[in-house]
Amino acid sequence: MHVTYSTQSIVSFLTKSSWPAFIAFVVVLTSLLVLRFLGAKDVDPEEPPVVRPRIPFVGHMIGLLRHHNNYFTLLRIYIVQSPELAHAAFRQSKTIDFETIKGYASCKAVAFGQHATDVVNFRPPNGEDSYMSDLHQEMYGSLAQGPNLLETNSRVLNYLARSLNAIQTTPKEYPLFRWLRDEYTLGSAATLYGLPNPLSEDPNLIESVWDFEHDLGVLVLDFFPKITAPKGYAARNVVTPVFEKYYNAGLNKNANTLVQRREVAARQWGLTTKEISQAEISIIMAAGTNTVPNAFYMICHIFSQPDLVIALRQEINKITSRKTRDGIETVALHISMLQSHCPLITACFNETLRLNKTGAAVRTVLEDVMLDNRYLLKKGAFVQIPTGLLQSDLNVWGPDAKQFNPQRFLTQNSLPKDVRKAQNQAYMPFGGGKNLCPGRHLAYTEIVAFVAMLVLGFELSTSDGGKLHVPKGEFQRLGVASISPEKDLDILITRRKEFEDVTWEFDTGTVME
Repeated sequence: MHVTYSTQSIVSFLTKSSWPAFIAFVVVLTSLLVLRFLGAKDVDPEEPPVVRPRIPFVGHMIGLLRHHNNYFTLLRIYIVQSPELAHAAFRQSKTIDFETIKGYASCKAVAFGQHATDVVNFRPPNGEDSYMSDLHQEMYGSLAQGPNLLETNSRVLNYLARSLNAIQTTPKEYPLFRWLRDEYTLGSAATLYGLPNPLSEDPNLIESVWDFEHDLGVLVLDFFPKITAPKGYAARNVVTPVFEKYYNAGLNKNANTLVQRREVAARQWGLTTKEISQAEISIIMAAGTNTVPNAFYMICHIFSQPDLVIALRQEINKITSRKTRDGIETVALHISMLQSHCPLITACFNETLRLNKTGAAVRTVLEDVMLDNRYLLKKGAFVQIPTGLLQSDLNVWGPDAKQFNPQRFLTQNSLPKDVRKAQNQAYMPFGGGKNLCPGRHLAYTEIVAFVAMLVLGFELSTSDGGKLHVPKGEFQRLGVASISPEKDLDILITRRKEFEDVTWEFDTGTVME
């Protein structure tokens, strides 16, 4: 573990193509140069070692400009590079805290005013309830395995099934990422908000949601966002009033449990309809920005390996049933059997996340604390846990750590105990500790079930008829947890011969006999 000052990465700051953001960065950075001299003179002997730049004084600054996956602050930033220490930090959540960053970033991202900001950041002195604690409870309760999650799974998968049933026997060309983006975004909106909802009424809002995602990191910095993040800034102004209209029309009665319970918590703590509506763009964005890139890369990895496609089809076929109802032949994929009967596609999902969900977990240190009784962390510092580094560490995962190899998740039990433990600790696509992602069960189902149906029932090829390849990932921007492709991939999709006339459906509630 190391400590650095003013620069070492928490999350990426700029996009390569964002000149306004670059100018903002230079202005702020210039104002910090003199203060930089004062940063590393008060290191306690018990703290982790300081990472010095190779080029004195400006080395870290050059690294920022070159690699971008960095952020700067005048305070200490501890970089945790050990899986064991990462989990120790997650366990010490009372002093190594996520709530402060989450509250700050949430308010800045959606441009909350002072009233909403005060509600979000209220921390009772004796651990009583707060808006954020109530919201945490409602979100985890709504997305935990049980009837509420079953309802959500059913909604989103039924929408995705309609998308697949629209594919005909004649090959049709799709830009894969954009197709997934649009279908998952509209499906998520229908799942969360019911029908009608703002996106079902105006699909052009899909672009606004993803413009917000693109500029999210710079919006959080809140440095002249109209100039530095113009598309994201405009997206907020477009989406907020249409959700105000949605709530004022009483359409939230059609929303799922998550949205309804979240609204109840917000109103109990005094948030207004406008303030609730301001936050909706972040909710619909969060539903898709991790799902779509990981579904994209899972599909690309699978269809780039014909032998893997064959093996998966044999596995998935075992959890489907075929029936004729009212003259219509249907093939149902039984969701409840995915994890128990389909280890290979589950391994493909885990391996995709290992390579692609590479954001950083960031915490603040509330009081001086010894991490795992080994390192002193000073109050006011940041702790960064670079997930991507841990999930691709050659020392943990072996010489093929940067390659797609789902078999590694099928053979873990044969590894030495210490290696198996290190891999389990290093694999953290959903974070860790009490802030483990509440949507992890939903993410598994809506990605794996959709990809399983696509693999079983359809042929995918490049536009020239070749097998798919795995596109290079784009530059990872501030606030982005999962890497999207640098360029979209045009593909041809057609039904397999044995499924030309069937209607696909997901069975979310029963086990196949």
